[in-house]
Amino acid sequence: MEQYTLSKTNIKSIPIELIDKIDVDYCCKSNNNEILTIYAKKETMEEFKNKGYHFEKTDIPKIIKNKAIDKKLGSYHHQDDLEKFIKNICSTYPKIASYEIIGITKEKRNLFMTKITTNSDNNKPGFLIVGNIHGDETLGRELGLYLMDYLCKQYENNNPLIDYLINNTQIYILPSLNPDGFEREINGYWSPSRRNSNNVDLNRNFPDHVDPHLNISPEDRENEVNAIINWSAINNIHMSLSIHGGALVVNYPLDGPISGQYSKSEDDDFFKYISKEYVNNHSNFDSKFTNGITNGAQWYALYGGMQDWHYKNRHSFELTLELSDKKFVDESKLEAYWNDNKKSLINSIKLLHIGLRGYVVDGDNIGQLNIHNTKLNSTKNIELTQSKFFNIPLNPGSYILTYKTVTYNIDINYNYNYLVIIENNKIDITEEQIPGTIKTPQAIPQSIPQSIPQPRNKKRKKRKICVIL
Repeated sequence: MEQYTLSKTNIKSIPIELIDKIDVDYCCKSNNNEILTIYAKKETMEEFKNKGYHFEKTDIPKIIKNKAIDKKLGSYHHQDDLEKFIKNICSTYPKIASYEIIGITKEKRNLFMTKITTNSDNNKPGFLIVGNIHGDETLGRELGLYLMDYLCKQYENNNPLIDYLINNTQIYILPSLNPDGFEREINGYWSPSRRNSNNVDLNRNFPDHVDPHLNISPEDRENEVNAIINWSAINNIHMSLSIHGGALVVNYPLDGPISGQYSKSEDDDFFKYISKEYVNNHSNFDSKFTNGITNGAQWYALYGGMQDWHYKNRHSFELTLELSDKKFVDESKLEAYWNDNKKSLINSIKLLHIGLRGYVVDGDNIGQLNIHNTKLNSTKNIELTQSKFFNIPLNPGSYILTYKTVTYNIDINYNYNYLVIIENNKIDITEEQIPGTIKTPQAIPQSIPQSIPQPRNKKRKKRKICVIL
């Protein structure tokens, strides 16, 4: 398949027999001109031509690799460089950083998953960042490395917020899910490909809640997709980010079923909240989209995407971050992109902790925890399981919690979470402050404030809310 750009084309106007033959990459309006970028075979484009569509073939970028022996942040890390960087991080910060190989590609490249946390306690929420699912969308690969480096150094420097996040979160970073596509060469030139070495778009290969044709056996699915599916089955992920390029917008579920039609999830208000938080903490989010965010299907529908799969199958709140107008970001601009996104990425991890977390120690006839948002008049019911940790991020606001026959009120704000422990059918709730922050979302500390010493072993202040029998 090759890439083409169609002008003056509304995606809804394309006949179904042609839609089934293309892979939609991007669509937008520019000066009242609707532009659509697609991947298709030459014979399919002949059909478009015969039906009167106007299009141009997209030139494939060809780049000479930077062959510096010691790759630094701010330059692209190819597979060997990536492996060296990750192993160096883990050897330099062994108390908090480790890695595992979660899979291997057709061309025998390892998929490196880095984990940053203080220990392997499963009673911590999991946060996942995935980059480079499309090989030609290169920014996420390097942002993942920048984030690893930043978290580890700031932890060593006793940054209070970073200390809290690493001590209380299992942070996972997969810089590249598609190293084969990233490493593709044409006639001796580096020319990253959207698809993997089997010419498959990995972000159209996950099981899908709309299209049953994608619910195929693992043997027929791509190695890279199987790697994420199998890994996430044994790792508890509560929130995730998938980093892309080619536009500037934060995309949230659901991604289907109909292009141009809003597809609301059960957690639509929370998705909009965390999407706006990413944009508001970004230094330079000059998006053509209202508030810089979009519902996936309202933008354009896709099937087999990782975002909806994580939400529907793993109950993980995933956003798709389109963070650069160009798919391939010039090396000289990588550091600037990191500085633009740093606060947003750190804040996204923090948002995982604003809400409820806890577990059931023991109890008979374990039931539901009912959470009602009084302002939005919306309710979610959480099935409680003995000995299983739960983490429920929430929008700031007022809530009524109901467990069995007891009802009580809590207020969620930007700097606190609530620890909930259920034992012998009693529920114990403790309010806990997140250190190193103030009331405004923009105030994410970049280094430890000199006037507020925060030793790592100092016990955090907690305030008992109530004990209900």
